[in-house]
Amino acid sequence: MKKALIIAAGTVESVDCSGADCIIAADGGYDAAERLGIKCDLFVGDMDSVKTKVGCETVLLNAEKDFTDTECAIEEAVLRGYKRIDIYGATGTRLDHTLANIFMMKKYLERGIDIRIIDEHNKMRAIKGENVFHGIAGKTVSFIPADSVVSGVTLEGVKYPLFERDIEIGTTLTVSNIAISDPVTVRIKKGTLIMILTKD
Repeated sequence: MKKALIIAAGTVESVDCSGADCIIAADGGYDAAERLGIKCDLFVGDMDSVKTKVGCETVLLNAEKDFTDTECAIEEAVLRGYKRIDIYGATGTRLDHTLANIFMMKKYLERGIDIRIIDEHNKMRAIKGENVFHGIAGKTVSFIPADSVVSGVTLEGVKYPLFERDIEIGTTLTVSNIAISDPVTVRIKKGTLIMILTKD
């Protein structure tokens, strides 16, 4: 499956471009790409936070708009046929942007788009249904409800397993588990979880 990589204007310390078929800068993310020596294929933004002269294909947005530059960059990637998208710079000091970006993963999952948000300490994605994860043994993993209630959650291959539990939003029951086997299996009967792999 083709993968797009978006660099947004949050905190960006490093970017793994391996496997990316298209690199998109969301406004100020272009500066981070330049600093890291990454060549972007596309710029999407209103130019309000980028300081570097843009030297690639550009989708110029109005300064007054109903969506963030990051969401517009996601939409542009979707329009170009990408169903897997990694985003760097989606977290940082702007908690409003961070939360909006995290919950956007749920919205796009409903459209069949698999988004991962990656920073120096975390890898996040929205999941529903049945999921099997390889190569995460030994890692700290949390599951945060993205709906008022996520029903019938089963966790296998973790230190603290669950069997068909209903998880309410706001609970800490599924925070800071540990993957102990390969694979880890997560089954969800109804609803969406935000899965977070954390580097302590």
